[in-house]
Order: sequence, then structure tokens, then C-alpha cells
Amino acid sequence: MVPQMMAIGEKTGNLDIILDKIADFYGKEVQNNLSNLMTILEPLIMVVMAIGVGIMIAAVILPMYNLASQF
Repeated sequence: MVPQMMAIGEKTGNLDIILDKIADFYGKEVQNNLSNLMTILEPLIMVVMAIGVGIMIAAVILPMYNLASQF
């Protein structure tokens, strides 16, 4: 698509306008892809954080249970 649009821009003498339109289009595409990626990654990050917090809680509580069970 880009080479075709550049060829048309060169023929009409409006290459700068065409390149601005191409940059805007691909800028919006990148922004949409990044927002979709972040939407997918948010739950994954929450699960990883929950696992990490669970491990830390277990690291604190399990030694207390071991000490209590010795008596």
C-alpha cells in the first residue's frame, strides 16, 4: 500500500501530504495494537502478582505453623 500511495503522491506532486496520511494511518494502527496487547496482558500480570504474593505469604506463615506443631 505504501509504495502505491507514494507513487500517486509523486505523480500528483503532493508527496508530503500522502506521507503525512500514511504516518497517521500507521500511527493509529500501532496505537490500536498496543492497546489490545495491554488489554491482554493486564490479567496475566495480575495472576503473576497474585502468585508472587501467595508465595510470600506462605514463606511467612509456614515457619510459624512448623514451630507451633513442634509443641
